[in-house]
Amino acid sequence: MRAVVDTVEAAYPGEGCGLLLGRIVDGAAVIERTAASVNLAPDPLRAFEIDPGLRLRLQREARAGGLAVIGLYHGHPDMAASPSAADLAGAWEAGLVWMILRVEDGQMIEARCWQLAADGSCFVERPWGVARGRAVAYGPPRAVEPG
Repeated sequence: MRAVVDTVEAAYPGEGCGLLLGRIVDGAAVIERTAASVNLAPDPLRAFEIDPGLRLRLQREARAGGLAVIGLYHGHPDMAASPSAADLAGAWEAGLVWMILRVEDGQMIEARCWQLAADGSCFVERPWGVARGRAVAYGPPRAVEPG
């Protein structure tokens, strides 16, 4: 979690971003590793785009270690830690954990986890916590319209 927070705070006022690696255990997404990405969006102050080369490399490495890329994270500078309309428009992979962190004046003040609904119509909030030093997303979900 510290690495995620450091990434989004360092990118402020832009959107820091990265990938979450782990596994699904009893329906919970257990995050075991994170990897910061360069934000490749044309306007990193208003959007994020994770380096696809990083994702491909991490997918290969994760498989070898029994893990998978199970999600992503990004900062929302001076706005809510909920998916934006742009997040929904750019989301295409249902089931990934989306950790969104609200960053104000360079400091992370809130983190929330989401998943894209199977039909792609909205994000579903997934409550989360830190267990044994690892961030965990866990159920039950509730649907929330993009804000």
